[in-house]
Amino acid sequence: MSEMEKMPCMACGEEIALDGPGTVNGCLTVRGEEIRVEIPGFACPSCGQKYTTEMKPWDIADAVYREYRKRHGMVMPEEIRAFRLRMDMTQDELAMLLGCSRITISRYENGALQESSHDNLLHTAMDPGGFRNLLGSSSIPETRQRELLARFREEGVSAQASLEALLGSSSPSEFTGFIRPDADKLVAAVLYFCRNGISRTKLNKLLFYADFLHFKEFGVSITGARYAHLPFGPCLDEYQHILAMLIEGRKALGVEEIKSSGREGEMIELLKSQVAPDLGVFSPSEMQVIGAVAHQLEDLSAEKLSRKSHDENAWKKTTDGQLISFEYAADLGLEMTGER
Repeated sequence: MSEMEKMPCMACGEEIALDGPGTVNGCLTVRGEEIRVEIPGFACPSCGQKYTTEMKPWDIADAVYREYRKRHGMVMPEEIRAFRLRMDMTQDELAMLLGCSRITISRYENGALQESSHDNLLHTAMDPGGFRNLLGSSSIPETRQRELLARFREEGVSAQASLEALLGSSSPSEFTGFIRPDADKLVAAVLYFCRNGISRTKLNKLLFYADFLHFKEFGVSITGARYAHLPFGPCLDEYQHILAMLIEGRKALGVEEIKSSGREGEMIELLKSQVAPDLGVFSPSEMQVIGAVAHQLEDLSAEKLSRKSHDENAWKKTTDGQLISFEYAADLGLEMTGER
């Protein structure tokens, strides 16, 4: 631009001059302690909304909490998540280890300030001796305790961490349904739909319809997974690698071959859950949508589901390999109730 570059404020629409960042600051009292933080950034001259140098709204509470943790030597949210993924633990399992709820762990991983008692336990859990002691006094089954102890002694990246990496950027966008990818929810959805054994093609379509129907009804997806245009219809982006992680890494899915009821001599590969899905990760609306998709579409063959998905604008208006925007959910050919 020849003139000074400007950007409209996301809050009020007033233009903000981007002639070099100034300083934005904030102050909050956390547990009786006043915490002041300051970063380079921009502020809207009209409403005062503050932005980082990347022109992202500045989360003052998050910045203050991070400073508080730094001052008191507390575990950061990304460290909690990294520890859990390295151990290949679910949020439920980490919650059992700390004596709290799964929702509490989810909040901590997403930036909520942890209780001091839980922070002390997290530090203990990250120590080999402390981990063993916490594990022994937890309600985690003994067989799983042995697996986790073995995992603690291993090096390398866990299957869960690899799965998180395959899901891509954690930044919400039109391709994730405006939420961060959630591996726990994706795994639970896969295990739910595979409980009786289904093909890869059919699984991909059921996941697509569940995520896009939830977005259509509630404005966000369920899993945050991305979907791409492939010849047989919309599919999970990187689905082959994701399923390989669940089959070979986590041993959550098994592969079974059966004779086709159509062409003589043809074998069909089915994916079947080896463990029960953790449905507790879903909200009521998410479970309602998953149930609706199962009720309306599970009885359809993979071929019929594939043809149905080809009638969706999400597939018709995209090209081979292209990521599919959740904006196409508005005209999805599926409702919460109704006939197939």
